[in-house]
Amino acid sequence: MSYLNSHPTAAPPHVAGMNATDAEFRPLPEGALVAGETLYVAEVCVEGADHNIYVVEEITATLPCPNPICGCADNPVGHQACVACGTSLQGVMALRHRYRLHEYRDPAAVETAAFLTANELRHTALLPHAYFSERPYGTAERHYLLVPDPLPVTASHLSPPQKLGRVLGWGIQLGEGLAFLHDRAIGWVTVDADHIVVQDRSAMWCELGDTHRLPEAAAEAKPWSIYGGLGFEYDSNVTIGPGDTNFNTPVDISGESDGRVVLRAGGRYSFLSSARLSLVSTYDFSQSVHFDLTEYDLQG
Repeated sequence: MSYLNSHPTAAPPHVAGMNATDAEFRPLPEGALVAGETLYVAEVCVEGADHNIYVVEEITATLPCPNPICGCADNPVGHQACVACGTSLQGVMALRHRYRLHEYRDPAAVETAAFLTANELRHTALLPHAYFSERPYGTAERHYLLVPDPLPVTASHLSPPQKLGRVLGWGIQLGEGLAFLHDRAIGWVTVDADHIVVQDRSAMWCELGDTHRLPEAAAEAKPWSIYGGLGFEYDSNVTIGPGDTNFNTPVDISGESDGRVVLRAGGRYSFLSSARLSLVSTYDFSQSVHFDLTEYDLQG
């Protein structure tokens, strides 16, 4: 799993035993071992009636390769050279990978993640995740979703405007991710910017718990489309808005002529389509770039 937070090694705490009835959904204590005793609970973040959230760390420490081109982070402690590229590991500090672990009572909350994990289905436009289930208390099974910690920033927290090339790249990645899910009969009823996380030039879908399985027939037709256009315009009196807008202040009107390149792009995704109901989301983007009067460039 990528996008991980790692910490210097320290002996993890250990909890000898835990007792609870099957009817209870008591959170795991700090130090409890999970995921086949490969992770331990470092912190209890959220306690709920049916959903608990933890920060967990790996039991086994590893040595990250110092070669930035390599990026291997799983060298066993004691190795003198990176297993991937041969770079010396002399003086490298051992680290434990850290994750955020969601614990659910109801398996329906992680149905999509369980399906993707069981079938080893991954995509670069989906937030890295892993699903497993265990019985930490009695015979009641609990269901777990492992994701990076900390999470990349959600799209709802981005400050506009973003760079044009980056926005277009995000749109292409997200469209491919949606197509990947839809081809496997998975989709959202509603979606917003909180379902998207971004990190540099990468954009990924998250919150898979909000998805649902689609009828198999719905996956046969392509649910998404993207379009774009590039043009040239000349304006004898450049303004900061569309040509049919009235302006009352001098700063709104340049009084000068200039040419500009205009880029328009957008996409459409059909989340649900039936004889009685359809649910479609669209996104449109435009950007003007003047040759000289760049302070009058517009993004919408």
